[in-house]
Amino acid sequence: MKKQNQAIIMKRIISTLKSEKWTTRFLPGSRKAVCALLAVAGTAASAWSQTSPLYMIYGQPVAPAFSTTLIYQGGLQIGSYLHASQDELAIAVAGGTVRQVSYYDGAGSEYTLAGVPTGTQYQVIPAVYDGTSDGTSIYGWNWFTASLEKYDLNWNYQSTLFSLGSSYSRSFMGVTYDSQNNSVWIAPRGFGPQGVLYDYSLDGQLLGTLNLANSLAVGNGLAYDPADNTLWFFSWTDQRYEQYSKDGSLLNTLTGMTRIYGAEFASIPEPPVQPPTITCPTQIVVNNDPSQCSALVSYPMPITSGGTGNVLLVCSPPSGSAFPIGTTTVTCTATDEAGNTAMCSFNVTVNDTELPVASCAVVKAPVLHTNPLRIVGWFQLLATDNCDPDPLLYIKGSAGSFVAGPFHNGDQVEIAHGRSLIPGQAPSTFGGNIATIQLNGDALLWAVDSSGNTSTPIKCK
Repeated sequence: MKKQNQAIIMKRIISTLKSEKWTTRFLPGSRKAVCALLAVAGTAASAWSQTSPLYMIYGQPVAPAFSTTLIYQGGLQIGSYLHASQDELAIAVAGGTVRQVSYYDGAGSEYTLAGVPTGTQYQVIPAVYDGTSDGTSIYGWNWFTASLEKYDLNWNYQSTLFSLGSSYSRSFMGVTYDSQNNSVWIAPRGFGPQGVLYDYSLDGQLLGTLNLANSLAVGNGLAYDPADNTLWFFSWTDQRYEQYSKDGSLLNTLTGMTRIYGAEFASIPEPPVQPPTITCPTQIVVNNDPSQCSALVSYPMPITSGGTGNVLLVCSPPSGSAFPIGTTTVTCTATDEAGNTAMCSFNVTVNDTELPVASCAVVKAPVLHTNPLRIVGWFQLLATDNCDPDPLLYIKGSAGSFVAGPFHNGDQVEIAHGRSLIPGQAPSTFGGNIATIQLNGDALLWAVDSSGNTSTPIKCK
């Protein structure tokens, strides 16, 4: 099980750091101590819930004292690296790099998360004992002035945020930034109170305290893990690492190590959640169903990919719906189990291709008249259509070009046709007729609906 846990942890780190290679270099004379530390840590690995890598400054009892940073995850040491500058003690992790400086001469270096020097060098005023970062700034504890100082990410001094006063001068304080509270926790190691961690706002207001398991404990290696909102503290008194919930509950301990100074977590970024992608079909064009002003349309469903877990696809109007004449936009939404969504849309166009139907109902049978010779009858003009409730009606003579109309369904007209008549249309109110029409040749009637469909002409006789 221990080997399996180690394999899982190493796989996670390697995938996070991509092509980076961890270094496993140790100082002469310190290999036995570090190996023993690793062995003890390995026996406790199954009890740890730590997911983020923890970077800790190990101070060996021989010069140069502060020359190694150990990297732990899940209670196991997964790497280490030697410092590019001597006595780098203050540590801050930000922007995917580790930024360390010496509290003796202020020199410092930047490293990748794998411990490879990037070539960036720092120079600060000496006396910064520990550091931490909120991702945009670095906060350093000045042990000489007992104050929290703000720096940019290149360790350039910005301002002093607050001081605990001269009585705490030369007090070794470990600090770590609490991203949940936007505050800093302080752990006294040298002079000052024992057995307590202190939570301060960035303007120096005491927000709360946390009582350690040992009321006489002092130490460093204070680090806040944003992955599980816990505090880690290395007790110099008990020579062990302790993990606390912020209500003061001791969650885990890790023994077998010694002389830990500054420490900070580097949160492993979760793999970016890829929202689902969705691709809609192209525009669909169909004709109306017979005698209907619509069409039942079954369209191909959009293609989805990606997302978290199962992806729910909903389209409106759904496939198989009756789509009206004209263009309707179909909107489709893909939603994965994480709530991520993607949308696409396409048009369904239904064309009205059905012809209207025109007819003549005889109201007064045609009668032959003379002087001039003509046939005169009264007719009711009728039209039906699958969509248009009122198609327009037109009449023309078979031997001429004049077109009378437009008329509406139900209109009654008088039609006279003869060779000598002058084609034309005049309003009428006689006998219920709305117009009198004169034509050359037979009277031909047709209807045109709102879609422009034109019926086959018929004779009104």
